[in-house]
Amino acid sequence: MITRFALLALTLLSFAPRARAGGPETASLLVFPEFDNRAGQRTLLTITNTDPTRSVRVHLLMVNAANCLITNRLITLTPLDTYSALGSFLAPTGQRGYAYAYAQNPTTGRAIDFDRLAGSALRVDGTEGVDYSAPPFGFRALTGDGANTDLDGDFKPDLDGAEYERSPNKICIPRFFGQAGDPLPPDAFASDLVLFQPLAGSGVTTTAGFLVFNDNEQIFSTETVFTCWKRQRLLSISGVFGRNFLKSTAHAAGEVAGQTGLESGWIEIRGQNATGPAGTSNGAPPILGLLIDLRPNSGADLPFMERP
Repeated sequence: MITRFALLALTLLSFAPRARAGGPETASLLVFPEFDNRAGQRTLLTITNTDPTRSVRVHLLMVNAANCLITNRLITLTPLDTYSALGSFLAPTGQRGYAYAYAQNPTTGRAIDFDRLAGSALRVDGTEGVDYSAPPFGFRALTGDGANTDLDGDFKPDLDGAEYERSPNKICIPRFFGQAGDPLPPDAFASDLVLFQPLAGSGVTTTAGFLVFNDNEQIFSTETVFTCWKRQRLLSISGVFGRNFLKSTAHAAGEVAGQTGLESGWIEIRGQNATGPAGTSNGAPPILGLLIDLRPNSGADLPFMERP
């Protein structure tokens, strides 16, 4: 009877979905939301093979925000190997944008299911005098360990829920603080928001819709448009992020608890529409982003993803 129950438990586990932990997980495809090779900027990208027995080839693509054109790099990682490089070594000086990397079979060069990649990105901004870091977004492959992932034979990875986990078309930023304009008072917040459509083709313009909530569930809306990749100050997107505006709303007077002079809220961002260079339109396009706090303290937070 014990043997029967053990076999039953193993059978049920074999059909169970992969567990999703609360923190970043190793994956087959990593998306780094930002690199910057302009003067006064430094980016250090790291990719690590956590598998103790297998080597893997990694195809790294640096996507230039100006035109969505790509600089390709191939990196071979032996078991437990790690690779770090300056963004200026990986892509031309003056470029900025986002990057993604995916596992390939080191012999055939075919994209494979290899959920053992980890990574990080360190940014040093000499212009603003700040530094921050953030992990990449991880997308697990869905074809079975070691199997080819290029199901449609186009030699491109697809975040479609068949080759890799589906990219979200809605992201949630759990908090922002009320923003102030220049010149900034010493205690004021200034934050930037990065938005991009991951793995999109050149010339695709995306409209992103915002629902902005104050600290008392009051809702405001706005939108922004970007082509390929864009980083912009929150306050330049809309005045609803401003601390003076938030103070004028029906906000919770006792929050932020312990520092009631601060105004706060949260953001839901949805990909509303994307238009290609030929005029083709796509509703509910995928979207990813990164919130970067510059003042009075620096830091960066990945959003929470809501996959369709």
